[in-house]
Amino acid sequence: MRHLATVPNITILALLAALPLIGLGSAQAATGVLSTSPAQGAPSQDRDQPVVRRVLQENTGENTGRYFGSLSSDGRFIGFMDRQTGQIGVLELATGESRYLTDPPAAGSVDFLESPPLISPDGELLVFANFAQGFQLSLVGIDGSPPRVLYKNPNGRGSVIPTGWSPDGKTILAVVLSEGTSAMTLISVDDGAFRVLKSLDWGGYVWPFFSPDGRWVAFDFPPDDDSPNRDIFILASDGSRQTTLIEHPADDYLLGWTPDGSAILFGSDRSGTPSWYAVGVADGNGQGDPVLVRPDMWGAARGIRGSLGFTEGGTFYYRVETGRNEVYTATMDPETGALITPPVAVSGRHSVARNYRPQWSPDGQYLAFVANRSPTERVRSGNLSIVIRSMATGESHVITPNLTYIGTPNWSHDGQSFLIPGTDENGRGGFYRVDRLTGAVTTIARVSRPYWLQRAADGKTVFYSDRWQSEMGVFKHDLESGEVTGLYTAPGGATSGVPFPPEFAFQGMALSPNGRQLALISYSSDAVMVMDTSGGPPRELFRATATADENQFRVGFGMVTWSVDGQHILVTKVNGRSGEGELWRVPAEGGEAVKLGSGLPDFRAIHPDGRQIVYMIGERESEVWVMENFLPIDGLQTSSARR
Repeated sequence: MRHLATVPNITILALLAALPLIGLGSAQAATGVLSTSPAQGAPSQDRDQPVVRRVLQENTGENTGRYFGSLSSDGRFIGFMDRQTGQIGVLELATGESRYLTDPPAAGSVDFLESPPLISPDGELLVFANFAQGFQLSLVGIDGSPPRVLYKNPNGRGSVIPTGWSPDGKTILAVVLSEGTSAMTLISVDDGAFRVLKSLDWGGYVWPFFSPDGRWVAFDFPPDDDSPNRDIFILASDGSRQTTLIEHPADDYLLGWTPDGSAILFGSDRSGTPSWYAVGVADGNGQGDPVLVRPDMWGAARGIRGSLGFTEGGTFYYRVETGRNEVYTATMDPETGALITPPVAVSGRHSVARNYRPQWSPDGQYLAFVANRSPTERVRSGNLSIVIRSMATGESHVITPNLTYIGTPNWSHDGQSFLIPGTDENGRGGFYRVDRLTGAVTTIARVSRPYWLQRAADGKTVFYSDRWQSEMGVFKHDLESGEVTGLYTAPGGATSGVPFPPEFAFQGMALSPNGRQLALISYSSDAVMVMDTSGGPPRELFRATATADENQFRVGFGMVTWSVDGQHILVTKVNGRSGEGELWRVPAEGGEAVKLGSGLPDFRAIHPDGRQIVYMIGERESEVWVMENFLPIDGLQTSSARR
C-alpha cells in the first residue's frame, strides 16, 4: 500500500560545528562549514576549498536497505529504492518524510529492484530498473500514478540500468548489458522505442551522462584490455562523432556535467588518493588542463550509484558509503547453539572496509575470506583479494586474483587452489581456478551468472543454480568434459521468452558431506529444501514465517550449511526489520526444526570439528553529502588550448 511516512532513521543534519567526517579524508575538517539548510547551504566566503557537508544519513537497523538515486533539479526530493520492501519512493530532504510510489512485489514472486530511480527534469516521473519476468525499465509518477513498463531487455540475460534523462524529458539514456557487451541506448519515454548509441565490447558497467543541452553524452571506459583503469570520452548524442576528453594512466571516472555544460567533474587517483577534478568542455572537446577541485574524497561512491546530480544552483550531491563488514570465529555448543567462547575478529591487519564469504579449508587449519579494499569500486580488479589465515599461527597470506567479482572461495580437496564463481575484467562470468599461493587465475568454464557454486569432493563436479539462461534451476557441471546436466530445471530463464517459474529460483545451496544431497533456500517461498544430487524435485523441510512486528519486511534465510555428520541443515533466519539472525537446526530427513540461538546475523560455515563456527557482522550506512561553493571553478580554462 502506498503511504506517506516519516522515516525515523533518516537524519537531516543541521549542525553548527564540526561534523564527524566518516569515510572522508581529514582535509574536510578545515573547510567543513555547515549550513542549517539540507538542500542549499549558505556559501562560505572561503574559496580555497569547496565546502562539503553531510545532509542525510541512513543508519543500520530499521529500513536498512534504502538505496538513493538522483536528486530533483530543484533540490527538494531524492529518489530511493528500498531493497527490503521492494519499493520505489521519494524522500523530501527538508522534512525527512518519505513516500512510497510502488507496491511491494506479490508474495511468492521473484521480482526485485535492480537500480535506484532517476527523477525526470520536470520532477514528475521516476525511471527505475527492475526484474519481472526479465530485466526491464519502468516509469512511475511522483504523484503516485501506477507504474508502467517502458522497455524490456531484448537480450533478456543482462541488466538494463538507466543513467539519465534527456533535458527535454523525452528520452532515457540507459546501459543494456549482455554477455561481454555494454550498449549505451536511447529509449523513448513515449513508446519505449530504442536506439543503440554505442556498443562496447566489454561486459562491465559504463556510466554515461547527458550534457545539459542534450547534444553530448560523456562516459568512462577502460580502453586497454590489460588494465581496469578508465579514461573519459564524449560522444555526440546522434552518434556522429566521439572525442577523448581524459587520457591518462591513472583511473579516471565520470561524476557529471556542471549545470551550464561548460565543464565536466570527474574523479581520479592520479595524485595517489581519490580526488575530484574538473576540465572545461566546448563543442564536445576538452579545454585546457584538468583543475583539482577537492582532494582526498575517500568513501565517495562512483558512477550513477555515487553521483546524485547538481541542483540548478550548482550544489553537487553525492553518496558516501560507510561502515564495515567483519568476519568472526567462535566456539559453539552443537546441541544448544550457545557460544562457549567469545567471538574473535579474524581479519587482523587486513581489516579493510568489508571482509566476507569465509570458508574453512578441508583440514580446518586455514580460513579463507574475501577482502574488498575499496567497496565503492566494485567493478575494478585489484580491489578484491583473498586472505588465507592460519588458525594455528594467526598469520595471513593475501592473493589478489585478476577478477572484478569473486564469489565464495571453494577449496580444492588438497587445499592448494580455489574454485571460484566470478567475473573477469571484461564482465564475463564463469568458474575460475585460483592458485592459493600466487593468485594466478585459470578459466575453467564460461557460465553467465553461476550462483551458489558447490564443489564435489572428487574435484571433478560442481553444482550451481542459474536463472539467466533459457532454462533455470539446479545444474551439475562436469569440469573435465564440460557437460552440463540439469538436475531440476524448467524453461523460463531470463533468455527463454516464457514466464519466469519462481519455484525454480534459489538463493542458497550447500552440498552434504557425503555428496548425495543439496540443501537449498527457495527464493520465492523462503523455505529450506533438500534434493538428491542425482536429480528430481526438492522437498520442503522448513519455512520462514514473519512475526507481527516485521510487517511488510521480508523474512527469509541467510546462508545454509550442513552439520559435520550430515544429519542436520543449519540456517540463519533473518528478521527483515532488524536484520537480527536466528540460528536454526533442521533435520535433513524431515522433522521439527529447532531454534538454537539468536544474534548471529550472517552465519556462514562450521569447522570440520563440528564446534568452531565462522560468521559475519556488518554495519553499513549510506550517506548523502553535498559539495558547494565551488562554481565557477577557479583556474578552469575555456580556450581551445589542448591539454
